[in-house]
Amino acid sequence: VVEIISPDKFKPLLRQLENDGAETLAEPEAISGSGRQMQMRATDLQYVLTHFLSAEARTNPAVFQTEPLICPTIDLVPSVLADGYTINLKLIPQLLEFDGYAPAPTVPGIMASNVVTPLTVLPHFAVRELVMTVNIWDNQTVVLGNLRSKFFVDTGKNSSVVNKELMIFVTTTIVDPAGNRVHSDDEMRQLQEQARSEVPP
Repeated sequence: VVEIISPDKFKPLLRQLENDGAETLAEPEAISGSGRQMQMRATDLQYVLTHFLSAEARTNPAVFQTEPLICPTIDLVPSVLADGYTINLKLIPQLLEFDGYAPAPTVPGIMASNVVTPLTVLPHFAVRELVMTVNIWDNQTVVLGNLRSKFFVDTGKNSSVVNKELMIFVTTTIVDPAGNRVHSDDEMRQLQEQARSEVPP
């Protein structure tokens, strides 16, 4: 689901989602030149077991070898068009999810509990990626919704996986070299009224 919303609608929507129990994973900000690609990541790190070094791994987590799993990431390429008000925005969100482990191999006459040599486990990952391009006016927000994602929940005694809906909000604003906005909200509002549309053609 893709929507383009104006600044006066973005903040009320965000407050409504927070009131309904939504959780914010990250709020990164970045400045980029027109036409230059950048990447943003959520700050939530999940670690996935890739090796355990001996049978001690069952009782001693210190011998686990883990790899970080970062979810989600989004690549952005904003380009200011010739009119100076419109931004061509390419978005590439990617969800990398841990999808469980492959079954442990069976060897006749050998029990897994007796293995003392380094053993590699086979984690499975699912990668979902979307590539899209939209034209928006300065300071508008693109909303990407209906993205299902798996999150680990640690309740203290047991860890479980919970499916949640992930929403991504991207607000793109044109600024000068000093970081100040080039166009005011009033200027952009008048432009939309003249065009009789909330989004550029």
